[in-house]
Amino acid sequence: MKLELKENMYIRTKYGIIDKILKLNKSYVKGVSQKDELYVYDIDNIVKASYNIIDILEVGDYVNGYKVVDIIHNNRKLEPSTMVYCEYGSRNIGFYN
Repeated sequence: MKLELKENMYIRTKYGIIDKILKLNKSYVKGVSQKDELYVYDIDNIVKASYNIIDILEVGDYVNGYKVVDIIHNNRKLEPSTMVYCEYGSRNIGFYN
């Protein structure tokens, strides 16, 4: 399946790296990480892409320094949302999109 990539989208590589597209070429993507460092990725190594970073998160990732332990998608017609639960000491905290 070929992904439709555009600038300013968030990407996830097959190695689990999450980044944001700054510049796009036919064979590679130039992205910037949360640490403001530039990286170049082969387009064939990109497995997910979305304008909303929450769409490409997976259990085991880190959000604001907290490990993601569960992702719940609520597909209600009026207010679809996604809740990401993260470890916070002995309890979990949630982030909504």
